Amino acid sequence: MSESPLGRPALWPVLRLRCPYCAVESLRKDGSWFDFKAVCPRCHYKIERENGYFTGASWMINFPVTGTLAFLLVVVLYLGAPSLGSMGIAAVTSLFTFAFGIWFFPFSQSLWLWMEHSLHPLRDEDRVAPQGPKD
Repeated sequence: MSESPLGRPALWPVLRLRCPYCAVESLRKDGSWFDFKAVCPRCHYKIERENGYFTGASWMINFPVTGTLAFLLVVVLYLGAPSLGSMGIAAVTSLFTFAFGIWFFPFSQSLWLWMEHSLHPLRDEDRVAPQGPKD
């Protein structure tokens, strides 16, 4: 079986956007920053267990992390560069928030995957039968 040694999802591969079980396959589709594969081609588990599976990643991971970092940036800029003024601080923070939110998006999905699989481990119905070679 191609699961992590404990049979539970591993955190380190997830932080590298790899399958939490086999730690080899990329979670993302080739050439895409945002889209995850439907199934891990190596260990054959369904990455997205149901429609809307990754909605919690945005609401419970991406938004709070990005918002907290934006707030800290406002404080740092306000204390460290008061000459920017409120509009400058707002502009810098807005650009940072937008860029970081996009960059962090797949990491929030992979963290959500790890947390959810830690609470609800794989079941037989979470795997799909391996596909044979196509003729």
